[in-house]
Amino acid sequence: MKKRGVAPLSICVTPTHKAQEQIEPHHSHLTMGLLTYAWVNAMTLWSELAQTLINQ
Repeated sequence: MKKRGVAPLSICVTPTHKAQEQIEPHHSHLTMGLLTYAWVNAMTLWSELAQTLINQ
């Protein structure tokens, strides 16, 4: 029962090595970009929030 459920999933998740090599660098670069963007936004919001709290 377990093997039956896991096998199709692993087939779907794991592409061929060539495809993976092409996808991974782009994907990791995209992820880093999004994380950086989110981090900068969070820091900006946090500093704005801190300033408004201090000004009150």
